[in-house]
Amino acid sequence: MLATNASSRNYLRVRRALTIQALNGRGYQTVSQIETRLTDAGLTVTSAAINDDLAVLENIGLQLERNPAGAYRLLDAVQGLQVPPFTVEETQRGDIQRIKDDVRDRLTHISHDRLVLIDLSYDSKQNRLFEQETISLLLECGYRASAKIGGANRPDGVAFTEGLAKDYGLIVDSKAYSSGFSCPAGQRREMMGYLLENINRPINFPWWQEYPAVLTAPDDFRFLFVSSRFIGDFKQQFQRLSHDSQQSRGAGITAANLLLYAEAIKSGTAALSDGAARFGTLDEVTL
Repeated sequence: MLATNASSRNYLRVRRALTIQALNGRGYQTVSQIETRLTDAGLTVTSAAINDDLAVLENIGLQLERNPAGAYRLLDAVQGLQVPPFTVEETQRGDIQRIKDDVRDRLTHISHDRLVLIDLSYDSKQNRLFEQETISLLLECGYRASAKIGGANRPDGVAFTEGLAKDYGLIVDSKAYSSGFSCPAGQRREMMGYLLENINRPINFPWWQEYPAVLTAPDDFRFLFVSSRFIGDFKQQFQRLSHDSQQSRGAGITAANLLLYAEAIKSGTAALSDGAARFGTLDEVTL
């Protein structure tokens, strides 16, 4: 219950069990006091992670009370909770958890529930859900998107802006890979097919009708690969894709950086109007 399908189960179970112990049988404890107890136990945890863990504890049925000063008190009496002995290696954060924790500390305008996008980006069995969560996040940023996400003979995502001085469209391809995405030949050809269809506008499978008619391909469009991380010669593959599709422009972005992009949009440090340039570099977008 303290951590089920997470990539760093032992780490999270220990962290959350120690959080319960920090609250159990005591009065109100501030997040700072909980953080100190976890530090004393050998874990370095930020206040943002502790706050999220407290929400997890409430979700599994523990009763927490928060006073006006922001301190927490555990109303239940938890008995028999013991943290089993683990080696240091067994309780280390995995790479995915480390990325999530780093991004978590930078999210103040985007719900931390959105961090699931990072987990999904590494899980090919959840590719469909990854596609849906990607488009959902773009919608939160202010993009418009087709209600028909993915499917045969159409991209994973069709997104676009409306009302800007210069609107643009995104052809989104979400690729969940545990080992990273290099844009192999098959994926490059698939995206090239979408780009050329959008340029030539054939009557069969007119998915491109989801875009506003004022957008002209290829100049007003960007291809966007979203994945866990980018590896190998992906930049060369992006350049080749551009060359073979009438100089279409595009980029790749990790799930982590897409969350940071959404945060930047919501905080006002980035604007949708910058997206055409940001997503046209034929490179990985970082924030």
